Amino acid sequence: MATAANPPALAAQSRRAFADALLKALPHLVRVVGDAARTLLSQPAEGSLQFKRRELVEGLNKASGAWQVGMINAVRQAALAGGLSASHPADLPRPSGRMEALSLVDDDTIEREILTSRLALAMMDRASWEYNDVRARISRLERREELPNDDILRTHVVARIVLNGWRGAGLSLEGWRAGQSDWSPDELLGEECYVGIDLSSKIALTAIAALFPPNERHASWRLLHWGLTPADTLEQRELEDRARYSEWVKRGWLLTNPGNQIDQDEVQRVVNELIAPRFPIAMLGIDPWNAGNLRKNLENDGHYVVEIPQNLPQMSATCKDFEADVLDALVDAGRNELLEWSMRNTVVARDNKDNYYPTKLRSRGRIDPTIATLLARKCYTLHQGVPADDPDLVTA
Repeated sequence: MATAANPPALAAQSRRAFADALLKALPHLVRVVGDAARTLLSQPAEGSLQFKRRELVEGLNKASGAWQVGMINAVRQAALAGGLSASHPADLPRPSGRMEALSLVDDDTIEREILTSRLALAMMDRASWEYNDVRARISRLERREELPNDDILRTHVVARIVLNGWRGAGLSLEGWRAGQSDWSPDELLGEECYVGIDLSSKIALTAIAALFPPNERHASWRLLHWGLTPADTLEQRELEDRARYSEWVKRGWLLTNPGNQIDQDEVQRVVNELIAPRFPIAMLGIDPWNAGNLRKNLENDGHYVVEIPQNLPQMSATCKDFEADVLDALVDAGRNELLEWSMRNTVVARDNKDNYYPTKLRSRGRIDPTIATLLARKCYTLHQGVPADDPDLVTA
């Protein structure tokens, strides 16, 4: 007579099988990262960037073994213990065995959280059906609605293992951002672009992004970006936001208008004088909130303008696509520090159906440049004939 299956035992066996498959894949992961780093090093780049790429390759040559060992140990520990924390960096073992002091406001810790979140989102983007299926089956076997937050079957736990293994091996976070390059806007002269405008309150930060799709001249998405803020409150808000606004004004990344309120005529000027004469605008997207007469004025100037509300149906698929391209080093903003600061302030809120939406990491952070970039990317998908609402949005 056949013995009835033991659901908890089946669930435990499934986790072990997942861990075994992960262990077998780790050497390949390390090789792929090393190959990608060497490919970047072989490409022309400005001196300081090339130096960082060389440091990355040298670091991987020295520490890839320690990185792999750190990940292997963490996976084995997770498989034996049933899970590791997806939210506390200190909970994962480091190959060196050293403990590091942590601070709740430490920038390095914040950077790790951002990178872990982005890596987890990229994993879900490539295998969302598979992850959701196995999680649903395990939950049913264990008679629970959701897996624990520290379960190895959660992408955040695997992402934490990869990143903490990297850090524990002595490899820097800077290497993860080595995909940026130096280029001149003149290289894009005549290329068609998609423009996104995120209109803030009248005293904050408005952002304008021009997005250039990959083509035979450049394999990555390229971005030109401008912020706009009132001149009279610049110094005060520089202190409040803890941002290098004055430096970014000097670099041309942040524009100001006289007074203590943002002038929408200045937004119109950026579009008509800095973008349109040099780069044909295929579509321009704005959030209808606080737009006033801007859409009508831009349409009178001859632009094709669409309103894109910042809500889950509109932004989920765009956010997933953009995150995947960022992690694949396929988004190049020419080392624009204002946009990089905004990206550091951005995290992705995820509902229980794995739909995504960008939100602020901290109350004082600004993510308007990130939102403008996503609006530009949304314009591109609309121009390709993709429905306005996310066709893959999970609602049930």
